Amino acid sequence: MMRKDTIAPTLDVDLDNLHKLPTVGDRLRTWRRSLGLTQEDLGKKLGIDKTTLRKYELGINPPGAHALDAACKLGLNINWVLTGEASMAKPMADHACASPLVHAIADAMARLEIVDPEKFQILARGFVSRVHEALRLSELEKMNSAFGEETQFGNSKSH
Repeated sequence: MMRKDTIAPTLDVDLDNLHKLPTVGDRLRTWRRSLGLTQEDLGKKLGIDKTTLRKYELGINPPGAHALDAACKLGLNINWVLTGEASMAKPMADHACASPLVHAIADAMARLEIVDPEKFQILARGFVSRVHEALRLSELEKMNSAFGEETQFGNSKSH
């Protein structure tokens, strides 16, 4: 039971703009479009029909565990879909097969870490920082296009 003199914590939320925040459905739509798939095509890959996926994207129903598990197996970061945090794609450690270039980078970095740990730290921090910047920019661009071609970062394109 709460004491009468206790003040409940307040949330720092702009209620006027709450409806503008991306939802789980918005993020699912962004992911689908980034893959260049129709609702029917992605639905087949997730083992659901396009009507179910449409309801997820519109926010009518939340995605079920089966659909989220299937999406994760296709490379979607479930943390991103549910919270909007992290990046859209799962971290590479979760991917069973990566491109030869990714393996070459990993091998070179592993050798550098052994040969010169100080240079490795400098290079790795800079590389990871730049990759995260590129990912965020790419995801912002995808979110922008997913929210409709009529707006671009809050400005109308029909000037």
